[in-house]
Amino acid sequence: MEVSISHYKSIEKVQMKLGKVTVLLGPPAAGKSNVLEAIALATYLDRYAFYVDREPLSRLVRTDDVSDLFTFYDLTKTVEISVGTGEWRRSLRIYFQQGLRLELNDTEVPFARYFKLPDRSLYLFSYGAREYGIDPDRFSKLLEVLGEKVVARLYGFDRFKDDVINSMVNGVKVEAPQGLLREDGKNFGVVAMKQPEVIRDVNAELAELSRVEVKLLGDGRVVVFDNDVAMKSSAISDSVFRILYNLVGLSSAIFFTKLHGLEGRTVVLLEEPEGQLFPQFFNLLVKYIAKFSEVGYVVITTHNPILVSLLRDRLDVTLYYVYRGDGGLTEVAELDKDKLAEELVTSADILFMKPREVLRLCRRAS
Repeated sequence: MEVSISHYKSIEKVQMKLGKVTVLLGPPAAGKSNVLEAIALATYLDRYAFYVDREPLSRLVRTDDVSDLFTFYDLTKTVEISVGTGEWRRSLRIYFQQGLRLELNDTEVPFARYFKLPDRSLYLFSYGAREYGIDPDRFSKLLEVLGEKVVARLYGFDRFKDDVINSMVNGVKVEAPQGLLREDGKNFGVVAMKQPEVIRDVNAELAELSRVEVKLLGDGRVVVFDNDVAMKSSAISDSVFRILYNLVGLSSAIFFTKLHGLEGRTVVLLEEPEGQLFPQFFNLLVKYIAKFSEVGYVVITTHNPILVSLLRDRLDVTLYYVYRGDGGLTEVAELDKDKLAEELVTSADILFMKPREVLRLCRRAS
């Protein structure tokens, strides 16, 4: 899968060729999450070809002010994001020319400006005391010109933590879509009912460590028992919520892909899925990533060398190093796995090395 991003947040221009499983490594605040966001943004409108429930774009890109998307707030530039394979392509352009303009696959996105967006419209951005949105009735023509549909999901537990835990603890908040976990997890109970293997696998792992057990109730609530006594939600480790969120996300993406014939056109973007996760859950996470990679593409950001090593032991992983260049902008370089092997450089070594030391182990930089 080829990805090209220009003038998006900290990214002035990068080009990448991603494998079925790609891992983004690098220092903190290098711009790894911006790469995930750009891919999610370019494919965002496709989801409305399958269901109508609205998921806030602002949560995915961490802002509702469209000027925040432009590198150094330079509105004379054009944000350009291209994602695709030989079978499909999404090309998004965002720019200002007599006002805000959006183009998707060379077709202008039919949005309108409002002082107050109507409830039924899809909210996109705000700027200059105006709100920009799309009337659902105008979607159909746009979706027709896109051709084959693509679905991407950016699963970042830390971004959506409050909504995710609230949905798991208190039950179903939103019932659409029923086959694919939302990024904010608000449909967790509905979706998890069709992914019982996740609950069984998590419990099998927990049984090796303790007498803690996870139960999914009929109303969609997750209850955790310790020695057969239900625990208060405040006493449950985030690690349990995090692994359930990521595994149901991956498993439901497989279900949704097969249901809609989207093989090769589904992308799951995992933002630090290992954060605060019990190490014993790592093998389980790798298992589900491997299973999903048979039908779609996975892009992962991580700072954990153990997870990277486990992935590389089991899968053909493409590695990219993401760092800040001399001008403070995000740059990327593909790590050469042959050079890493020759010099006996481990994933842990990469994470502790200076960028200039890592770059000599890279195939090319952009």
